[in-house]
Amino acid sequence: MNSLTKSASFEKERAIKLESHSRRNNLIFYGIPEEVNETSKKTESLLYSFLDNELKIKEDDIDGVWIERAHRLGKRNASGEKPRPIIAKFSFYKNKELILSNARTLAGTVFGISQDFPREIVELRRGLVRVLKDAKKEGRDAKLVYDKLCINGQRYTP
Repeated sequence: MNSLTKSASFEKERAIKLESHSRRNNLIFYGIPEEVNETSKKTESLLYSFLDNELKIKEDDIDGVWIERAHRLGKRNASGEKPRPIIAKFSFYKNKELILSNARTLAGTVFGISQDFPREIVELRRGLVRVLKDAKKEGRDAKLVYDKLCINGQRYTP
């Protein structure tokens, strides 16, 4: 690998890292019903209701959750049967962590929450999730953090 190739690779990794950092307070919410002509203010209101009704976060805790921005992703489809996901940027990282820590209460429902990662990281994680599931089925301790998978305390390399 020549120095020009190394430099380009380094710059790409750096750009992905910067993009990840800018998305670190974001979460994506799935399954929240969409309203006709929904405004961003209404989207925020729907999110706060979701935190209260579906995630069962205490009212005192919800009062401390500040949403900087929230909007639907993509274009509205003609049928409108499946609601578009909502992406929300929280003012504080601890708000995002509070919500993620309650996300397991959504198991078995039509709702879901995921972190917002750049496309390259999403693709990398997709491959690692398969290995993660297999390791957990085998009873091994496995954890996926960002783009790194650890199995029984050892970093997994494909």
